[in-house]
Amino acid sequence: MKITENDNICPYPGLRSFTEEESLYFKGRDLQVDQIASLLEQNKFLMVTGASGEGKSSLIYGGLIPNARAGFFRARFSKWIVVSFRPERSPISNLSGSLATQFNQQKATVETELRRGFSSLIDLYTNSGFYVADDEEGRQTGEFGNNESWRRAANLLILVDQFEEFFTNPENFFDETPSDDSQIVINLILETARISIKRNLPVYVVCTMRSDYIGQCAAFRGLPEYIGFSQFFVPRLKRKDLKQVIEEPALLSGNKISQRLIERLVFDIAEGVDQLPILQHALSQIWLKANRGTEEMDLVHYAMTGGMPADELPDDDRSNFQNWFFRLPEYQRAFYANTGLSKVIEIHANILYETAWETYSLENPQNPITKQEAKWIIAMTFSCLTKIDNSRAVRNRMTLNEITAIINSPKITSEIAGNVINIYRLEGNSFIHPFASAESTSHQLSGDAILDITHESLIRNWNKLNIWANKEFEFYSTYLDFKKQLDRWKESGNKRSYLLPLGPLTYFENWNRNCKPNSAWIARYLPASEDAGMKLKEADEILLDSKEFLRKSAKKEAVSRAFMKYGPQKIATLLAIALMLILSGFYWYDADQKKNQNILERIRAESYSLLEKSEVGIDEKAGYLLSEERFNPGSLISYLKSRPFNEKVELTTAVYKQLIYLTKGQQQSKLKSDLSILLGDVLSNPDKSAGPGFLLSANNKFLILLAMDDYYGSDVQKDDLLTTIADKNESYVLDFFRNRAIYSPELSTEINMAINMWLTFGIASHQKLTELTSVISPLNSDKEEDAFNKYYPKGRFEPDGRAVLDFNGGYHTVASLYAALGDVKAVEWCFDKILKNNMRDYFELPRLFNNHLNVIGFLYQFDHRKEVPELLKWISNNTADNSSVTVLRNIVIRSGYITPL
Repeated sequence: MKITENDNICPYPGLRSFTEEESLYFKGRDLQVDQIASLLEQNKFLMVTGASGEGKSSLIYGGLIPNARAGFFRARFSKWIVVSFRPERSPISNLSGSLATQFNQQKATVETELRRGFSSLIDLYTNSGFYVADDEEGRQTGEFGNNESWRRAANLLILVDQFEEFFTNPENFFDETPSDDSQIVINLILETARISIKRNLPVYVVCTMRSDYIGQCAAFRGLPEYIGFSQFFVPRLKRKDLKQVIEEPALLSGNKISQRLIERLVFDIAEGVDQLPILQHALSQIWLKANRGTEEMDLVHYAMTGGMPADELPDDDRSNFQNWFFRLPEYQRAFYANTGLSKVIEIHANILYETAWETYSLENPQNPITKQEAKWIIAMTFSCLTKIDNSRAVRNRMTLNEITAIINSPKITSEIAGNVINIYRLEGNSFIHPFASAESTSHQLSGDAILDITHESLIRNWNKLNIWANKEFEFYSTYLDFKKQLDRWKESGNKRSYLLPLGPLTYFENWNRNCKPNSAWIARYLPASEDAGMKLKEADEILLDSKEFLRKSAKKEAVSRAFMKYGPQKIATLLAIALMLILSGFYWYDADQKKNQNILERIRAESYSLLEKSEVGIDEKAGYLLSEERFNPGSLISYLKSRPFNEKVELTTAVYKQLIYLTKGQQQSKLKSDLSILLGDVLSNPDKSAGPGFLLSANNKFLILLAMDDYYGSDVQKDDLLTTIADKNESYVLDFFRNRAIYSPELSTEINMAINMWLTFGIASHQKLTELTSVISPLNSDKEEDAFNKYYPKGRFEPDGRAVLDFNGGYHTVASLYAALGDVKAVEWCFDKILKNNMRDYFELPRLFNNHLNVIGFLYQFDHRKEVPELLKWISNNTADNSSVTVLRNIVIRSGYITPL
């Protein structure tokens, strides 16, 4: 029973059946309840049949069973034991489970007993405490009112709901043949009814089945005779009955409903199937629109569900409707273009389809998915829960894990899929069973949960689901044709003559491209098997065979496809040209082979002589040396070692650079390792003739290449070398600032890079940081300010030849040193200098903020993370462009320097 937070009871169940607890609201069927009770009293067996949506299950759960419990059924005992089950995929397991629950026994024990003989169900009942024979002592003496066994005695009602599942599920009925378990359960039911009649036992059997499956009952021996012996066909409701169905539940629950709404609903009910489910669903939605029944249910609420056009409302109601309607999102308003009672289900389902992603995202922010993925999950779920059986759309129960496997996306887990479709299980929606409990705070489905569409009327009245179901059936039908061709090829021993010709090949390739069948999808259509693992293994084999079959068929038809695509004339021309080229190639090949060796030797000799030419670029020389190394392994390192110091450094750097670009991402080669060791040794022990500027620049180039090489393949040797060279640079920088004799203002960019490299790769102890900062920084020493201004004069450097970069980036370099020391006030002083003296550069935001981010990175690297928010606050307070500051803050947060507040 649906209970809201205000304890208001919705008297209309929607698409689902009435339950025993809701029998108070089950109206309009009093005569039919009396009729089936009379038949069951007399025959002990009853097959209740009728069209889909005629309320067969509700007639039993909401009518017969409550009446029997209330005493309106002539039976031996006053109490009732109701064993209800659906056949689903395992009828004997489901029957055993229900019996075990009612008789308080182990399910395995009950199932073993049922398989022993067709009278075992009667034996189970007569041997239980719920049965007392007429001739027992106490009954004869008239003292049974005080006898404990008689107080526990109860009649037994076996209810087989959705009997058609014996035919719609391939596990129960495949290739027009019942399964063994199905046959056992049917025989148990029939024998139970026969013994009950013969021995006059208080055991009753009721089955509910769609009438269009009666013809298939002949597959079970004896079943047609029992149906003919005792059957009740559920009639259509008349006008007065429909009024009862609409009005009386509302009155009984304390709600109000207008007479004009009742008359309109009765008028709108169309002929054909799904009369009652559509009406019940519309009433449940009207109740929700009427503020959960607190308002009088009226035409305006009917229009809000999409049951009638707004222009047919009275003037006052039309105004209220328009106020409500134009507050809806535009995509929802489009659903109301076509209205009517039969459209209520479709409008509701479409709204849930469009809002499912938003609902999921709000409840599951930790597992984000796209809106398209959410819609794909819904479409695949409903496709799996629907199938076409003998041209009829029917429900198809599947577990959540099976559906997720068919979706077959690494990102989509059973948990995500279950959370997306939860919206169809909520109170007021109830399109998918099991329903989400209103009292439960968690609606999480387990992977083993069996999902089912609540009622087949949803399939017939939701256009999207119709399209999905028909498309799935088309895929399945094509698969059956393809499987026949595949089986013929396999049975022939994979002979080439059994491969697909061009026409069928193209057709099946299109099917494979659109359907994207996987093992789980194929397993869905395999015959039933008790071993799920074997079934999936068989599906894997079919999938592999299918891919091989299509591949070999395509290979066989490659020429035919080429002729169809280009035409015979073009193909003949291309073949003639190709033949001429091949013949020409053979003619020249022999002659070239005789010349190649001599020519190659001459080219190598001439190239070697060019190594001594200063006019030849360093990169060209490096390229030649690498080529020569292939012909003469070991020549490269030997040649480099023989060159003068400066040339050795430049040429080794160029060769190392080319080799990194040629082999990046590949396994580390010995040649590359030898080059880095050679260059590291040379730069660690420089020639005295080499100038400090040359060494600083060479070190920077080597560090960049070595860092790149380390990125593609890190090892201890490279890490040690990075530290050694970076520390070497720090000593060079100190020399430049302390020794005015080697001053060179053009080296400011190299100095900036050297300091950044040292901070990144070197051993920057607090002592060394303090020493270098005191030498470079102009903050605390007037004496050193001259040195700073020599290397970082205002307005000297033009990186792009046009825009002047004031101070050559010096303040950012000093800020980086202060950041490494954790002195954020000094960093702010440096940024303030840039702001006051360098307005042009300050508003070149990409370059400026990149430098800011570099400084922030050093705060993080040297474990001064807590200082980052303070610096960001300073930047925000001193920058006019707040949007750009926000961008910088977001970059800092995503980089992991700070976490959002």
